[in-house]
Amino acid sequence: MNEYMNEPIERIWIPEDVVNTYKKLQDKAVVAKIFCIPVKQVTKILNDNK
Repeated sequence: MNEYMNEPIERIWIPEDVVNTYKKLQDKAVVAKIFCIPVKQVTKILNDNK
């Protein structure tokens, strides 16, 4: 099966990445989907980095 599929890539991000993406998009749901995290965690990251 590996001959047909690429190995999964684990994305590494920091809270500043989430904040910068939110500043560009202004939509928590979209940011959450980009980083594969719940909206609640996006809100917490934004509040912690004010």
